[in-house]
Amino acid sequence: MHLNGLLLGRLGFAALTLAAGAAGGAVAGRSFQPAPISATPVGGGTGEAAAAVQSLRGDLEATKRQLDEARLEVSRLPREERVAALEREIRAQQAFIATLEEKLRTAQASSDDLGRKLSVALEQLAEWRRVVQAIQDDSLRPNIIFPKPKVDAEVQHVDAARNIVILGAGQDDGVEVDWEFAIVRAGEPVAKLRVERILGPKGCGTRIVKVKQGESIRVNDRATTKLVN
Repeated sequence: MHLNGLLLGRLGFAALTLAAGAAGGAVAGRSFQPAPISATPVGGGTGEAAAAVQSLRGDLEATKRQLDEARLEVSRLPREERVAALEREIRAQQAFIATLEEKLRTAQASSDDLGRKLSVALEQLAEWRRVVQAIQDDSLRPNIIFPKPKVDAEVQHVDAARNIVILGAGQDDGVEVDWEFAIVRAGEPVAKLRVERILGPKGCGTRIVKVKQGESIRVNDRATTKLVN
């Protein structure tokens, strides 16, 4: 609903309150001034935009309270003065409310724009992660993008059919999901594993990411999270 119609519809005769100030400049020794329009900026983060909208709504509520306070005083004026004052005050309040509406629209547009930018940023981040994952998967060296502390372990079980390898390192060694281990022979990586599950203090389940052509993973092979050279 348009704010003009909403405010005037709810306040009705209370708008006569403002007529006192317009007709004689004062009622019962005091003048009426609309609540000042908030200067809260609408730019910046989503939180700032929401705060701006809330502040503007508060301005409308403040105007309503002032209308209510002057209601009885205006009712004592002669009918002719009340009608003339009401007409002037309606014009003033229409301009005032139109300004508030424009600021509310601007705040909402700013919030919507921030939402769109956030969505684009999240899509770019997801794409970046896919690229990083592809780079990591293409190399036999473990944790090349995000280095991890050095942890050594032995292969305890190999299930080649299901692409699963169990290593003898776990919670006690600080191992976490998504860490990578290289299977090393003669100082060179021949396969790479990625941790998918921590199985306890000294165990983790890994998925085979890559195996060097002509090589295979065997029980008792040495695995490490960081190569020396």
